[in-house]
Amino acid sequence: MPEASNLAKPEEIRIDGEKDTIWVPWGNIHFKPLRLEPRTGLVVAILKAGPDSSSNTESVPKHRHRGPVTAFGLKGEFEYLERGWKGKAGDYVVEGHGVVHTLFMHPGAEVLVTVMGSIEYLNEEGEAANTIDVGTFMGLYRDFCEKEGLEFNESLIF
Repeated sequence: MPEASNLAKPEEIRIDGEKDTIWVPWGNIHFKPLRLEPRTGLVVAILKAGPDSSSNTESVPKHRHRGPVTAFGLKGEFEYLERGWKGKAGDYVVEGHGVVHTLFMHPGAEVLVTVMGSIEYLNEEGEAANTIDVGTFMGLYRDFCEKEGLEFNESLIF
């Protein structure tokens, strides 16, 4: 983690997408952490469709965000099943907090996301069944690194 003095004086930080971060399994997709900020709850990551993506698989089950989210299509197609549209490379989506949707990523899709705050997974009645946040993503990343014998990159934590 950056030293406290670095937090007071922001510096320019470059994350090499091939050397400084890795793809971490998350359900049936993967995420590549670029910035994890416990002080603010910010997660910046690339999501990638996993090997099990098919036309009847939800990539991220029905959920709601407790803060704003942005998504930018990098490759392939993605959609929110409740919306009736498909996003593609170059498309930019802004979600207000409290919006409910089910993310589906088509095979080969990659999407850059910024998530501020927690994510609540919803049950069939629309009630919160599970909540995840930046700490969850840090834990998934740390656990995967330990399991695979890889170094946990502290420079991704701000």
